[in-house]
Amino acid sequence: FTKWIPSKYVIHSDKFALISYTFLACIILTIALFITKGAKFGQYGLGFTNYLVLTIVVINLHIFIGDNRSTRDMVENYLPRERDSYTLFAYRGIPSSLVFYTGKIIKKLDWEEINSLQTWEVENNDIYLYMREKDFESCKKELYKIGFCQAGNGSNSVFLKKTGHF
Repeated sequence: FTKWIPSKYVIHSDKFALISYTFLACIILTIALFITKGAKFGQYGLGFTNYLVLTIVVINLHIFIGDNRSTRDMVENYLPRERDSYTLFAYRGIPSSLVFYTGKIIKKLDWEEINSLQTWEVENNDIYLYMREKDFESCKKELYKIGFCQAGNGSNSVFLKKTGHF
């Protein structure tokens, strides 16, 4: 499971223990109600167990929904339709939806490789760089100095474009 989700979003043991202990306590409550009060109260206890555990799971797993949104709209609006007319890179992480909708092999870059993009021999003139909005805000000035400009942004990510000959 963790190979598809970044390690900072893995369920930590304390949250897993909270879910497990809550589920265990509710099951014990349900069995106790079933034995002492009958089947009708046992069903109420089972319904309460489902409600409580699902609520806790949804509250603790909401972080998976926000960062893994689809990049379909960004690809359709900000990247050229011809796949061979640009080279695409990603900073710090490559979302699977970006690979799917572009149909391209995307290389993950770190900051030193982004700084050295001027010396690379690229067969295309346009270079696009995918970044998370938080990363872009922290290094915006340096990216503008290198020659990148903002091509478009999505809900929490940005496409940067660099054109010209090297």
